[in-house]
Amino acid sequence: PEGVSEDEHAAHHGGGQSTELEAGSTGLLYLVNTATKTIDRKLEVPGPVHHVLVTSDSRYAVSTHPASGSISVVDLDSGQLVKTVATGPAPNYLVQTDDGQSLLVSNTGNGTVSEVDTEHWFVERNLRVGGNPEHLVLAPGNQRLYVNDAASGQVLVIELAKGAVADRYEVGEAPHGVGLSADGQTLYATSQGGNQVVRIELASGARHTRPLAPAPYHLAVSPYDGQLLVTSRAENKLWVLDPESLDVVDEIALSGIGHQISLEAH
Repeated sequence: PEGVSEDEHAAHHGGGQSTELEAGSTGLLYLVNTATKTIDRKLEVPGPVHHVLVTSDSRYAVSTHPASGSISVVDLDSGQLVKTVATGPAPNYLVQTDDGQSLLVSNTGNGTVSEVDTEHWFVERNLRVGGNPEHLVLAPGNQRLYVNDAASGQVLVIELAKGAVADRYEVGEAPHGVGLSADGQTLYATSQGGNQVVRIELASGARHTRPLAPAPYHLAVSPYDGQLLVTSRAENKLWVLDPESLDVVDEIALSGIGHQISLEAH
């Protein structure tokens, strides 16, 4: 937001000291009716929010809170906070397994990924991956987790059964967004610092890059046609890319910097 300094922004992402305001403030989630485009409810959570996930059963909204090192769980029927779970310093992103029984949360501040039980809301295990893990994507079948590491400029491949790093793919300086094709065979990632988007064929390891500027940021893969949706960290826009050539096929103006991308199923 305007008026937020770079130091404050870094602290929000776990790259600096949390401010007194962050530590004691209340965050808000907005429940928006997509049919009427109106706000139905505002839900209070403990502190600034980074990313939000709605569980697959539509029962809970789970948020990451980098300043407090925790995630919060809000019951969407009652609107009440039901649990706060400490995961680690600067939790960033979260994904849910296909069976809905676990959440995986990246902790940028200590190089770990926490596996959280969604029935009892506790950390089942912490996976040491190193670096500064941020965005996550699960492969079909949930055997592998792909994690972008802002420190090394790589995407790390985690074998979940073993809880260990099995492979690494080079992306470039300051990687951020990461995604997979629907069949799980192609990995996509953005490099903010390198001003490029990367496609990696996982079977062969073949790597293809395309310049994309300025500062390609968040990334999502359309489940309909496989097109890539990529926002810019520096300009108010979203690019639409062809998944094979990585050419820009459309550019959409936004009213601000695009952050989390959510796709509605039809």
